[in-house]
Amino acid sequence: MSSPQKPNAPAASHMLWFFILPVALFLGWATFQLLTGLTQKKPEVTLAEKARSISKGRSDGDRWKSAYSFAEELLKKSKEGTYKNIPESDRKNIILALSDLMNQFKEDLRLKKYLILTLGRLNDLESLPLLKSYLKDADPDLKFYSAWGYLETLAAHKESISEADFVEIRSWLKSEDNAFQKIATTFLAQYDSKGISNVLSLLKDKNQEVRWNAAVALSSVGKKEGVEILREIFVLKNLRDFGFRSAKDLEMLLRSARTAAVKLNDTETLKNIESLKKEMNAETPEGKAISSALQ
Repeated sequence: MSSPQKPNAPAASHMLWFFILPVALFLGWATFQLLTGLTQKKPEVTLAEKARSISKGRSDGDRWKSAYSFAEELLKKSKEGTYKNIPESDRKNIILALSDLMNQFKEDLRLKKYLILTLGRLNDLESLPLLKSYLKDADPDLKFYSAWGYLETLAAHKESISEADFVEIRSWLKSEDNAFQKIATTFLAQYDSKGISNVLSLLKDKNQEVRWNAAVALSSVGKKEGVEILREIFVLKNLRDFGFRSAKDLEMLLRSARTAAVKLNDTETLKNIESLKKEMNAETPEGKAISSALQ
């Protein structure tokens, strides 16, 4: 019986290379692709693309988290001063993306309010149309946040305030919403030199809060027409008769009134402030609020 033949050495070698060579080539190609991927920079995702990606969230919570992260990035750029360097076309795309998002999820009030607040803090003229579109919104908070952002943006671009803007803001002086009246009064006292009579007329309003707010707004820009009413604010009896909703509200009014009084530097007003400090009881919530505002 003949013994089994050994494999031909050259044939075995050829078969080995038939398997090894493709594997080696594949590993070389894969290594090259990996190294290329590591060295090449991926295209940077634009802010407009990030804004659009918020809509991909599976739930209100997911969208809220994405919106929060996006807003923080925008506000950081605004604080650093780099946001204004973004090309106008790119900023328009960002705001358009946010507008589309708010229309798509119109029932998500929390998301809409947060985005409107963010836009108001950017002081970007491109956001004015979107802010103005919510000035008549049925939700009082969203409406106020839009108004606040609208005024903040205009204040940052005084040269862009139009007569139409003044007409809109003057109309807020007749609003039944005190918050609208307050921010309109403050804005008009600072920027509406032609229509300052609208603010001056508030000094004769029947509502004490309206009169006080007008006096503070005028005094804060150095106008003395409201000084007599400003003095009233620093009388303890008047504060108690007014009846504030909370100690925090009392503190906020007195703090802004004190700033206005210092600006005006009226002797009688400053005397009233010192008298109020001595008269109040620092151990009560009322006294603590007064002390905090006037210190």
